[in-house]
This record gives sequence, structure tokens and C-alpha cells, in this order.
Amino acid sequence: MNLDRYKFFFVCGHSRSGTTWLARVLDLHPHIKCRGEFHFEVLRAGFDEFLGRKFHLAHRGPMRDLAEQCFQDTLRRLMACESGRRRKPEVRWLGDRTPRPLKVLLPGCPHIYMHRDGRDVAVSYTIHQLRTNGVDASREPWGRELTPLRAAVRENPCFFKEHPERLFENEAWTRHVAAKWARRLTNDLAEADRMKVSGEPVRVYRYEDMRREPEPTRADMYRFLDLDPAEAAPLQGRTAAGLPTENPGAKDRRGDVGDWVNYAVGHSANRFRRAFKQEAGALLVRLGYEEDNAW
Repeated sequence: MNLDRYKFFFVCGHSRSGTTWLARVLDLHPHIKCRGEFHFEVLRAGFDEFLGRKFHLAHRGPMRDLAEQCFQDTLRRLMACESGRRRKPEVRWLGDRTPRPLKVLLPGCPHIYMHRDGRDVAVSYTIHQLRTNGVDASREPWGRELTPLRAAVRENPCFFKEHPERLFENEAWTRHVAAKWARRLTNDLAEADRMKVSGEPVRVYRYEDMRREPEPTRADMYRFLDLDPAEAAPLQGRTAAGLPTENPGAKDRRGDVGDWVNYAVGHSANRFRRAFKQEAGALLVRLGYEEDNAW
């Protein structure tokens, strides 16, 4: 396996923040192949535990350096192995698209990070968790109360379109999602700043900007990887800025900006707004999603 022909990069972001769409857009360039999800952070955690225990032989010295080299080599080999599927002969860049916390896994390799309004993330994440019987939505203290909603959306994929007020009727779940988004994004943006200071290549984008101006945004991404934007194929189909129609039972939603207002309605409206203002209101203002906390 010839790894020297490839360069490697990573696409990161909170789950349901548009990273799948971003990867598809990047893939329109003949020199890029970006796939997900490797979840290399699982391997990193294992290596960190292995190297971090003082009584392990690999805790210090040349064995520690060798273990680190093995970790990095494993990542490159796995990404290159996947490149053999659906071959693109002109590929020079191999990317991993995983909705994981921002962290350097391969020093010197570019990271592209996308964030999105946490309220829209909450809509997409909640529907996805309930539709797929996700682990997060199955946990207590909200898991038992969400059981009827899981059953309802599996029986009728359009359930929340017909009953939008039901999506956020459980305030404990809503607070959990809001706090999770705020905590994750705060940590990731701080990590992006640290990466910039240390010279690690990283670029942060807003989902809303890419939806509004997809062409200049993706052109900037290609240039970030030292590629000519003019060589990329046009946006169309699943790479267009928003799907023309929505299939409620599918993984991909339309991804409309501000869609949360369609679900913060009825008896759930006040608890949704209260939960997000208390758990993530300051971050929404800081990132420019709201002017103040009076929304």
C-alpha cells in the first residue's frame, strides 16, 4: 500500500450539524475522497490509556514513540484501504468525516469543522435518535417517557410533521440536548483556537453560511486543501444546498435553517425556549444566532 501518494484530512462537528453534506460537497472535487465514519477517537482513547499508565512498558522511551507511530500509521492505512472502494484515480486527499470532538489525531493534517444553530441541531438529533432507537434517547431519566414517541415515529415517519408540538414535550431531554450542544461546541471552538496557535491547520465554518452561499464557502474549503475550486463538479442532487423534498423516514433531512421554530410550538414552546436559554442561550448570542436572550 503506497501511502506517500496521499494527504489526509478530517471533517468534524456535532452530530446533525451538516458534516455529511459537507463531505459530499468536498467529494465533488476529483482530488478528494472523504468518507465516514471511522471514529478514530475510539482508537485514540485506547492508545492514550495504554500509554498513560506508568507501569506499562510503553509509557516512556522509544517504545512510547513507536506506539505513537503505530497509531498514526494505522489511521493512514485504514483511510487508504477505504480509498480502494469506489475508486477515484486522481485522488490525492483522503478525508474522514466523523461527528466527533475536535482533536488532532494526525499532526499537521488539516481539520475542517462545521457548526450549526443548536436549536436546529436539537430538532434533527431528536428525530434521528427517536427514529433509530438511539442509545442517547433511550437513557434515563427521559428514556421511559420517550418510548411512546419512538414507537410513534417508527410506525409513522411523518408523526412529528403532523404533531410538531410533541417533539420537545420532555423538558429533561430538551435540556440534555441543549447542554450537550453548548458544552461540545464551546470545547471544540476553544480547541480550534489552540490548534491555530500551535500551527495546526484548521478551518471553522457555519452551516448557515454554507447554505446561504455554498459556492464561495466550498471554494474556500478547496483552497484550504491547496486545490483549484474550478476543477470541482457542480452542486446538484444530494450535494445541493438543501434537498428539494423531505423524506421523514430517511437519514437525510432537508436541513432548513431555522426549522426549530416549526417544532417549538403549542404546549412545548415555553419549555423548549426556557431550556435552551438557560443551557445554551449565552452561546447562541456569542455565535450570532441571536442578538440577545429575548428570542
